[in-house]
Amino acid sequence: MAGKQTQSPGLLRKLYTLSPEKVGKKIKSVFASGPPTHATPVTETFLRSSEYSEMMSKHLPHDGVYDLHEAQNETANFRYRHFDCRDRLGIFRWRGIQQHLEELLPMLTDPQKKIVDFGGAASSVGFNSIIVDQLPEDAFGNPVRYHGLSEIQGEVDVIFSSHTLEHIPDLDGVLKEITDKLKPGGLLILHIPSFSCERWRPGIHTNAKYNDHVWAFGLEQSSPIPNLKGYCDIGMKVADYLQIKQAEYCGDDSIYLVAQKEG
Repeated sequence: MAGKQTQSPGLLRKLYTLSPEKVGKKIKSVFASGPPTHATPVTETFLRSSEYSEMMSKHLPHDGVYDLHEAQNETANFRYRHFDCRDRLGIFRWRGIQQHLEELLPMLTDPQKKIVDFGGAASSVGFNSIIVDQLPEDAFGNPVRYHGLSEIQGEVDVIFSSHTLEHIPDLDGVLKEITDKLKPGGLLILHIPSFSCERWRPGIHTNAKYNDHVWAFGLEQSSPIPNLKGYCDIGMKVADYLQIKQAEYCGDDSIYLVAQKEG
């Protein structure tokens, strides 16, 4: 961990002095051979920066209205988004759960833990995580090795998933796979769309590219969503043996949920 902290600021200072046009090339050069073995310090340092906090405060207002293109184009510190390389740092995956930053970073950047990023090929939250995705390649162009949780050998400590479950018709089946793969005491960390936000609902997503939502989720008992075991009441469970520890609405009209496997 000490090596991470000393290595990161220098790289970020170099990036910050580059013109926006050169930033993408610099990132490609830094990670030309693919991601390092352990979690990269770049994402963590940026996420802890005042620039990131200011960016999120401006473009994630409390009412949940969020315009991705507006944030990308108008943010004074937009060069941190690295244009086509921004996803490689996982920045987009953090935008809706920024208020849980201090809680999440230790859980998702610990090189001693076996961490799965379920649906993370487009922008993994950490380079020490195991990507499970249906996409053939990750953001670096490397082949995705695992296309299902059952393909990973042994149990894992953490499964993180951001805006993935709403695209999977067999939700119960996936939750069972998650339960089976987590070790006792392991954590499931989810970022999922809320039914209370109309634009997230199946069939009417405002971004046509992602209009394949089959689920939206709610914390209210009255939420008209079938077989969401545990998502309607924090006192209930997610699938079997997963006890919800935290569930609340967050910045982009989504739900942040942490559940722990019993046993």
